[in-house]
Amino acid sequence: MLDLRILGDVRAHRDGQPVELGTGQQCTLLAVLLVEANREVTSARLARYLWGSRPPTSAKSCIQVHVSRLRTLLADPDFAIRAVPGGYRLDIDPEQVDLGRFIRLVELAGRQEDWVAVPLYREALALWRGRPLAMVEHTAPLTRALTERYLLELENSIEARLRLGEHQQLVPELITASHENPLRPRLTAALMTALYRAGRAAEALRYYEHTRWMLADELGLEPHADLRRLQEAVLRDDPALNLLTSR
Repeated sequence: MLDLRILGDVRAHRDGQPVELGTGQQCTLLAVLLVEANREVTSARLARYLWGSRPPTSAKSCIQVHVSRLRTLLADPDFAIRAVPGGYRLDIDPEQVDLGRFIRLVELAGRQEDWVAVPLYREALALWRGRPLAMVEHTAPLTRALTERYLLELENSIEARLRLGEHQQLVPELITASHENPLRPRLTAALMTALYRAGRAAEALRYYEHTRWMLADELGLEPHADLRRLQEAVLRDDPALNLLTSR
C-alpha cells in the first residue's frame, strides 16, 4: 500500500519501504497533485509550479514525461494520474496521503466535544514533520496555504485544551508558538489566558504589550478588539477569565 507524505519533505513509501521519487521536478509535480488530490489541475498551473514564471516551450511534453515516470514508480490500484482536458487529476484515497488524514481528523475534531476533540487534534498535528513541501521549489503559495491551515487547527486545538483547563501545560507550548508566530492574535490571546489562569497576570500583560509593539512596528496596526478586551479583563482581574466553558 502507498503512503504519501507532504507535511514536511515529500516522501513516498510502499508497504513501509521508501520509494525514490526521482528528479526535483518530478517530486514537485507529485507534491502539487497531492495537494490538489481528486481535483483537476491545468498543465499551465503545473508548469508555473515546476518552472516559475517562465516555463520552457517544452513544458507540456516535459510534464507528460514526469507523469509517465510517476505512474511507473507509484503503480498501485488506488493511485491514478489521469489526463483530463487541459491538465491532470490525481485520483487517490485521501487516507494514503498525510494531508488527507490530517484534514479528516481535524474536521472530525471540529464536530466533537472538547474531551473527544483534543486527542484527534493531537493525532492530526503530529502528522506534521516540519515545513510542508520542504525541498520543493516554486511552491511557496501552496506552502503558505498549508501552513495557515496548520496554524488554524493548532489554535483550535489550543482553545479546546484551554476550555478543558490545561492552562499550566499549555504555557510553555504557547510561549514557543507565539515567538514563532508573533502576529497571530488567537495565539496571543490563548497565551495571555493561560498565563492569567496560571497566576502570571503580569506576564500576560507584557505579552500583550509586546504584541501591540510588533503590530505597530511591522504592520502599522493596533491589536484586534478582542485582544484589547482581554487586556482590559486581565487589568481588572475579571473572574470570568477563569471560567471553563468546555463544549
